[in-house]
Amino acid sequence: MYFNYGSKQFPDNQVTLFNVSKRRVLTSRGFAQYQQVNWDVYGEVIKSTQADFKSEIAAVEAAFLVDQQDAILYHDDDTESGHVLRNSDSMNGVTVAHFSWVDGGNPEAYATERHWRAQLQAEFITIENQLATWQESLTFIGNGGPKLQVIETFDGPVSQLIYQRTSQRIIQSGIAVGVEGWPLAPSPMFPNLEHQDQRIITSISPRRYRNTFQDFTVRWRYVFSSPQPQFGRPSSR
Repeated sequence: MYFNYGSKQFPDNQVTLFNVSKRRVLTSRGFAQYQQVNWDVYGEVIKSTQADFKSEIAAVEAAFLVDQQDAILYHDDDTESGHVLRNSDSMNGVTVAHFSWVDGGNPEAYATERHWRAQLQAEFITIENQLATWQESLTFIGNGGPKLQVIETFDGPVSQLIYQRTSQRIIQSGIAVGVEGWPLAPSPMFPNLEHQDQRIITSISPRRYRNTFQDFTVRWRYVFSSPQPQFGRPSSR
C-alpha cells in the first residue's frame, strides 16, 4: 500500500496509518452535527546517500507545510482504501495539526533511514437534525389587578389607588439556531393581542467554516397587551 497527501506520493509500504479516531460533536439538543476525524500517520525515509536524504526530507516537509489537501491510503492496485480524507467533503478542509521527525537518539538516523510523524485533522458534516438550538421565554407582567401610586406628602408617603383594574403585558422571545439554514420563528402565541408595530425578528449571519456555513441564528420578540390575565408556556422543539 502507499500513501498520498496532496500531490506527494510516498513510496510503497513506507507510510503507516497507525491511528484513526473519530469523535461526534453534538448540538445542545443532543443530535450529531459533525464528526471530527484525526489521523496519526507514521512514515520513514530510506535512501542510500546523504544527498538523497536531503532531497526527500525537503519534499516531505514541503508536503506537510500545506493544508487543504486530500489524504488517501491506496491499495497496491491503485484503488482507494477505506481511509480517505477528502478535502472538498470536509467543513474546514484537511489540516496538518502536527509534524515532526521522530528519530530521537537513533544512531542510524540519516545514515540509513529517517522517521517522521504527522497528525491530520478534518471535520465532516453528519447532521441528525437541522435544528441545533431552540430556546423560548414567555414573560407575564402584571395580573390585571389595581394600580397603586405612592405619593410623598408633608406627613409622609401615602398610597393612592390610580386604577381599579389594569392590563397585562406579555413578552414572548426566543432564539433558534439552524445547522444549514435559518429556522422559522414561531407564530405569536396571542395574535389578537399583539402590538405588531413592536414585533422584532432578527436574523444573524452564520458561522463560517472554510468550506461551508453552519449555525444560522434567528431571534424573535413579540409584545402583547391583554385586558384580562392570560396563561401560557413557552414552546419547545
